[in-house]
Amino acid sequence: MAPKRTTRSTQVSPVTPALTATTTTVIEAQLQALINRGVVAAMVEAEASRVRNGYGNNGSGPRLAQAVRECTYPDFLKCQPLNFKGTEGVVELTQWFEKMESVFNISNCTAACQVKYAACTLQGVALTWWNSYVKTVTLEVAQALPWKTLKKMMTNKYYPRGEIKKLETKMWKLKTKGTDVIGYSRHFQELVLMCDRTFPKESDRVEKYIGGLPDTIHDSMKATKPKTMHEPIEFATELMHKRIRDGRNDNAQARVYVIGNAGVNPDNVVAGTFLLNNRYAYILFDTGTDRSFVSTTFSSQIDIAPIALDHHYNVEIADGRRIGLNTIMRDCTLNFLNHPFNIDLLPVELGSFDVIVGMDWLSRYNVVIACAEKLVRIPFENEILTIRGEGSNESNESRLNIISCSKAQEYMTKGCHVFLANTTSTKDKDKSKGKQLEDVPVVREFLEVFPCRLTRSSVYSKIDLRSGYHQLRVREEDILKTAFKTRYGHYEFQVMPFELTNAPAVFMDLMNRVYKPYLDKFVIVFIDDILIYSKDEKGHEEHLKAILELLK
Repeated sequence: MAPKRTTRSTQVSPVTPALTATTTTVIEAQLQALINRGVVAAMVEAEASRVRNGYGNNGSGPRLAQAVRECTYPDFLKCQPLNFKGTEGVVELTQWFEKMESVFNISNCTAACQVKYAACTLQGVALTWWNSYVKTVTLEVAQALPWKTLKKMMTNKYYPRGEIKKLETKMWKLKTKGTDVIGYSRHFQELVLMCDRTFPKESDRVEKYIGGLPDTIHDSMKATKPKTMHEPIEFATELMHKRIRDGRNDNAQARVYVIGNAGVNPDNVVAGTFLLNNRYAYILFDTGTDRSFVSTTFSSQIDIAPIALDHHYNVEIADGRRIGLNTIMRDCTLNFLNHPFNIDLLPVELGSFDVIVGMDWLSRYNVVIACAEKLVRIPFENEILTIRGEGSNESNESRLNIISCSKAQEYMTKGCHVFLANTTSTKDKDKSKGKQLEDVPVVREFLEVFPCRLTRSSVYSKIDLRSGYHQLRVREEDILKTAFKTRYGHYEFQVMPFELTNAPAVFMDLMNRVYKPYLDKFVIVFIDDILIYSKDEKGHEEHLKAILELLK
């Protein structure tokens, strides 16, 4: 049976419409409130999320992802670059370089626009030079130059060699005045920027900076062994401020006892003969003195000038006298077993010894002295250098003694070294003449002339000047003084004549003045022979370049 078909009635009870309308109104209000609260919460969360993720207030994305706007010329000018006229020499050029590179960094100037914008700051003779260069290569090529190339071109143009030499000499003589370490550091940094050829490596600058500090903090600075320029400048300033704050008197007298002629017993001291600046010196190792000394007699043989100190030491010598010392000889070179060691020495009157090595040097190199064996052990890199003092057991055992032929053969089979010496009989009539120097057999020649300076070098170059000392030109006003007349005519010397007595000395003095900034650092000059020595090929290339620049 088919289901009944029903129809939906459109009639409702009178109450139904009222109830339905009331229910619908309540639900919509609640939903709207919920929606409003949800939207606000979502907006707050979105803003917090944007802040956490580094988005800006403009909603354009993370700050780091924002595109960098290319620097325009107005942007470049807003950074206030310096103008360059080319009339004040190396100081003006160095300051212009520094300011220009700072402006490039601040304005985000691209490499393609650096030379283009920098050329707009040129004025006067510098602008004339630039325009001349533009005419030879066209404007497009000139503006496309790298900044480093432009710097090199301007350095060659506006770095007068004579002015650089003056600045280099000024830097070599630069020392701290009193306790003004800040002023010294500022002046040093200004000069080192202009003398980068003299001090190309950071280690060279650090060494020179420490060398100019007051003696009161010099040793403390050396002990820190800084690697970069920032470290010693910061530490030296802090150290000097601390000394001033603590009220230390830099002129306070330091009391040091040193030995003189009296009371020297060879059996009770550790001493020996060693090289000091290529001179043989009788050296005492003394743990009882806090400083190291050199005899005033021996110091005259060393090619290092004493430097005045800003304080003095009160020294008591063996005879009871007290003397004040206010000079020091810095960076002398001790040679132990062909290894160089730097030492600072105070010149003083000494009787028995040429040099006394005190605790300042012994503690710096962690030296150990075995008093019973009279041995001095010095740590050096990865080895221990053992120095035997006079009277040590090892030195006594090493003295030559007469042995039998069979014993000699036994030593030879073990690989011992053998020296052969010829002996001859002397006639009676020769005894009246006495022993001559040439009669003494030479067992071993002296070492090379400059062992201390060349020990750690491995690359060498030698330059032999074509013109000898006689080729120095005579002053224009002095040429007439050398004139002489022959039967063939009138002659004048325009260069120094061969037989002039002081010609070699004048030429040697000239060479010393020319190479003064580099002498004993990597170059040795003997009249017209120039030897350049370096530790490696890269450093040797820089050294050769510096020497050849001087020879131009």
